[in-house]
Amino acid sequence: WYGVAERVARESRSSSKLAVVLDGLANAYRDLGNLPKARELLGQVLTLGVQEENRYAQAIAHHDLMTVEKEANNLRDAILHGWKAVHGYDSRDGQLFALFDLAGVLRENNDLAAAWDAYSVVSAQVETFEYKLLSLDAMGLIAALRGQEARHDTLRAQVDRMGWNEEGASAVVQGQVLLYRGISCNALGRTSEGGKWLTRALAFAEGHNLNKLIFVAEAALRPRDSAEAPGEGAELASDQAAGAELLEVHQGLLEMREALAGAGAAL
Repeated sequence: WYGVAERVARESRSSSKLAVVLDGLANAYRDLGNLPKARELLGQVLTLGVQEENRYAQAIAHHDLMTVEKEANNLRDAILHGWKAVHGYDSRDGQLFALFDLAGVLRENNDLAAAWDAYSVVSAQVETFEYKLLSLDAMGLIAALRGQEARHDTLRAQVDRMGWNEEGASAVVQGQVLLYRGISCNALGRTSEGGKWLTRALAFAEGHNLNKLIFVAEAALRPRDSAEAPGEGAELASDQAAGAELLEVHQGLLEMREALAGAGAAL
């Protein structure tokens, strides 16, 4: 059906429609595990966007290339694509959704300070309930990984007040909260509590067929030689090893957070 849509878009000579179709086709290939084909198609979307001066096409191409490179474990490239996506969208929602996804890649890359800045901006500005709750929850995890127990507990209480486990909350929300609480407690040395949360997360994931969550929860439950969480030292090492482009991303995110803090947002 994407093939039919592509032919229609090409016959109509609509660059915007063709970009959206190729983007959707790329995502389908990505979901099938064919990352090279997804990358190739998204490259076409990006080229089309540049040729036609179509900012939306460029933004969605960079946004989805971030996801492709993340799944390929090319985190540096994923971060750079994500940053371009943030600046490519004209709509505030598009910018914030891209920033949320970028924050997740930064966290996986152990760029905890930059991830904190990104989640802070999203949580302060986004109006969508799930994005706000998931951002605050992720900030709680980052606080725990940095050894900031009081800040973690404050954010955890805020997420509780938002009703993450109430009827109607999505499986994505509930699964992330359960998982992150387990990891957070372990990082803070509260391993007995952490084990209980992770066991709940695994059971929840199995009950809702959340395969990625099952994998992460099982890994977190396995004994490790070192249970130490990455802290400020790991962030500093990451910053020192980063290239100029990554440092530009870090600085840009810091400036975004500081601008909101200066405007009175509670970050």
